[in-house]
Amino acid sequence: MSPPRIYQVSVRHLLCGENPERGPITLGAIDDAWLAGIRESGFDWLYLYGVWDTGQAGPRISRDHPSFWRDPLQHLPKGSLADVCGSPFAIRSYQVDPRVGTEIDLDHLRDRCHRAGLFLMLDFVVNHTAMDHPWMIHRPEWYIQPKGDSADLHPGWFFPIASDNGPRQIAFGKDPYFPPWVDTAQLNLLHPGLIEAQTDALLAAGSRCDGLRCDMAMLALGDVFRSTWGELADPADGSSAADTAFWESAVPRLKARHPECVLCAEAYWDLEARLLQIGFDLAYDKPMLDHLKFGDGRAVRGHLAKTQANAGKLVRFTENHDEKRMAATFAPGRLEAAYLLTWLHGGPVLVHDGQQEGRKLDAGIHLARRAPEAPDAGISALTEKWLAVRREFPGREQTPLTTRPVSMDNSTHEQMVAWGEESLRRRLIVCVNFAPHPSQARLIPPADWVSYHGWNLTDLVNSRQYFARSDDLVANGLFVDLPAWGFHLLAWDR
Repeated sequence: MSPPRIYQVSVRHLLCGENPERGPITLGAIDDAWLAGIRESGFDWLYLYGVWDTGQAGPRISRDHPSFWRDPLQHLPKGSLADVCGSPFAIRSYQVDPRVGTEIDLDHLRDRCHRAGLFLMLDFVVNHTAMDHPWMIHRPEWYIQPKGDSADLHPGWFFPIASDNGPRQIAFGKDPYFPPWVDTAQLNLLHPGLIEAQTDALLAAGSRCDGLRCDMAMLALGDVFRSTWGELADPADGSSAADTAFWESAVPRLKARHPECVLCAEAYWDLEARLLQIGFDLAYDKPMLDHLKFGDGRAVRGHLAKTQANAGKLVRFTENHDEKRMAATFAPGRLEAAYLLTWLHGGPVLVHDGQQEGRKLDAGIHLARRAPEAPDAGISALTEKWLAVRREFPGREQTPLTTRPVSMDNSTHEQMVAWGEESLRRRLIVCVNFAPHPSQARLIPPADWVSYHGWNLTDLVNSRQYFARSDDLVANGLFVDLPAWGFHLLAWDR
């Protein structure tokens, strides 16, 4: 099976587009031709975020916090507070948000995705809920609450509510390294009752789609949760904290109920492998993105070698709704090299809507519309080429290629990332100089790839022709000399 190729798009941006005059439209309006186009581009998964009901509190709180949307709003034609719709990750229930459609619309969309050859991925947010979730009123003990003087020690962490059992203070959702998310309420993921209820929510969400992208999944690991909240992780109602953390309990139940449902963990802090061991099918490869941002080919090589055992499960990406647009942050040349390493190296890949067009403006998850922006013709053409290469060479099996120095005093080969792969009729060598300077290397191909007649090579980047003699390939390997951030995609008939 080929590695998953995931296309991520906000349902709000997809439905509302860029036109301020468009009225409300629903999931049923997503065009079959658009779905077919996503599949024809080489993707087999549609990750649609913003489908679930976010209630009324989230949009209201968002409108009260201009820092959530001020920058992207200024680029919207006729932008106003009416465009502020709240975060799609402050979820009130795992039912379709009435502002984007109905339950039937979602069922039909899933069927239409399948007819187009696409699987449908939606969100599951384990760590927190919207602030108007029914549990807030009826089961406040399922949320983190202050103890002793903790509210005084941590000003800004808690907010008051009126529950069925009287006034309470509840923590805002947060992770340990950033200020609280003030449009969310923090669940106590060690409360046995909450684990049971949240598992039911996971099962319900998993029944509506083919896969779930689990937001900030590492926050629900038992030791991470305990480290984040300390003594506050002990349930406020005096219940004993669960012996088994959420994912260890919930994932086997999901797999038993919906064995075909693919679980994808949004993961940070080098916790990807742990989540995969628990039973996640996929996990974000954030370390790869960090190495690409740092711009060191040695680090990229080291990471690819280190993660080889999980290469088929680590989702590589260069941007998503949380990351800055790469076209706005990476210089030309380096941007294209980073895209190539992400999109063509073996393993799953996630592409963010607009990325393939070279969009630079942050669309903003709190806004229902995105700003109009002309495609970058150069990036559009190059990314289409990458997708065409991936259609021919699906990345099922790739062979890392050893790089050797061309001379004793030249270590630039260490910046080269190179691999080979095969299609039914051709072989391909990809070599990327991920460095801000020229680099040279000799690539050592597999012995059974070297034919008596040598190689008539075509570079798929620029259609240039090369010939490599078989005796030279055997004795010295394939010589490559690339400029800063340069790359070859060398193909030849088998």
